[in-house]
Amino acid sequence: MGLRILHVTEDFSLDNTGITSSLENLVGLLKPHVEWVGIYSTGGSTYKTDLCDCFHCDREYSFPNAWKYPAGFKEHLTKVITKYNVNILHIHGVWLAAPYIATQCSKEMDIPSILSVHGQMEPSAIKNQSKIKEYKKRLYWNFIGKRSIKNVTALHAITELENKHMLEYLPGKPVEVIPNALNIQDYSEHPDSNLKPVLFFLGRINPIKNLDSLIKAFSKAKISNDWSLVIAGPNEVSQYKNYLDSLIDRLMLKERVKIIGPVYDDEKMNLLRSSWALVLPSSSEVIGMVNLEAGACFLPSITTKSTGLDDWENGGGILIENSESELTSAIETVCSWSIPERISKGEESYMLIKEKYSNDAVGGKWLDYYNKVVDISSRSSSI
Repeated sequence: MGLRILHVTEDFSLDNTGITSSLENLVGLLKPHVEWVGIYSTGGSTYKTDLCDCFHCDREYSFPNAWKYPAGFKEHLTKVITKYNVNILHIHGVWLAAPYIATQCSKEMDIPSILSVHGQMEPSAIKNQSKIKEYKKRLYWNFIGKRSIKNVTALHAITELENKHMLEYLPGKPVEVIPNALNIQDYSEHPDSNLKPVLFFLGRINPIKNLDSLIKAFSKAKISNDWSLVIAGPNEVSQYKNYLDSLIDRLMLKERVKIIGPVYDDEKMNLLRSSWALVLPSSSEVIGMVNLEAGACFLPSITTKSTGLDDWENGGGILIENSESELTSAIETVCSWSIPERISKGEESYMLIKEKYSNDAVGGKWLDYYNKVVDISSRSSSI
C-alpha cells in the first residue's frame, strides 16, 4: 500500500496564515506522489482546499473553549482514519486538542506519526505573552503535553534553530529538518516594472510581529515623505491593534502608514509584486511563508535572525537583530536603493527561493521522510 497521509491541525483557516499556507502547499506537493492525502481541522471556521479531502468536527467546544476540543472529536477522527485507511498521521501544532488527541489515536491505532510544531516551541513565542499564559503553557506541558507528544514517532523542524529548541523539550526524539517551501510556478516569472515606494508587512496583527517597532522605525528613518508603509493581515489581538492605531496617530503618520486588514488572491499578489520591500520584523518565526512568497514575486525583504533564514542575505534580503535601531537602518538602506539595485535584489531573492525553497528543491525530502517514518514504525512493530 502506498502512503495515505492525514494532516491534523488545530486551525486550517485563512486567518491562520502561516500554517494554512504551508500545509496547503505541502498537500499540493504530495498529491501526485502518494495514494491519498487529507486534512482534518478542529478550528472554528475552516478553509476548504480543492487539493484534497478536508474534514472538520464542527460540534460545540467542550470546556475549556480555548483548548478547541469539539465534542466527539476523537471518535470522528478515528472514523476518518479507519475509513480512509490512513497509514501515517502528520500532526501540526502542539498546545491544543488537535495534537493531543491525534497522538492518542496514533498510539492506540498503531499508526506512525510526525509532529511539526511550526514555531510554537520557540522561546520568544512562549515568553512574548502574558505571564499567566506563559505559566499555563508550562503547566500544560509538564502535566499533559510532554507525555502526549512522547507518543509521536518522529519530529519535524523547519529550521536548524527550531530543531535546537525542540530538542530542549524532547531530547532523544529523531528530528528531520525540512524548510517551508512553495510552488514557485504559482508566482510571477518576471519582476514587476511598476514598483511603488511602499514598504509592505503581511501577517497576523500580533505583538510577536513587532509592528510597534516597525512603525517607530519607519517614523525615525531618514527617508522622504514619498514612502509609505502598508500593514496587511488579520487582527488577532484587538488591544494591540488599538495600540498601533494610537501610535500612528501620535506619530502623525496617518497619511503614510495604513493598516488595511487581511488581503487575499489578486490584492495580495498585487501588493507583493509592486511593493519596494517586504518588512517582517517578527521576534519569532520559522521561515515565514510570506518571506518565501515575497521572494517568488521578486520582492526582497527585511527580516530578523529569529526566522532561521541564515542564508537570506545571499538572496538579496537583509537580516537584522530584534532591534529598533537595526530596523531603522535597514529601512534607510532599502529606501536608498536605485531602481536597478532594487530589481537586482529582487532577482537574487527569486533565485534563492527557486534553488532552495521551491517544491522542486524540497519535495523529495518530504517523500523520503514519510517513507522512512513508515519503515521505522514497521520495524518496531515486527520486533
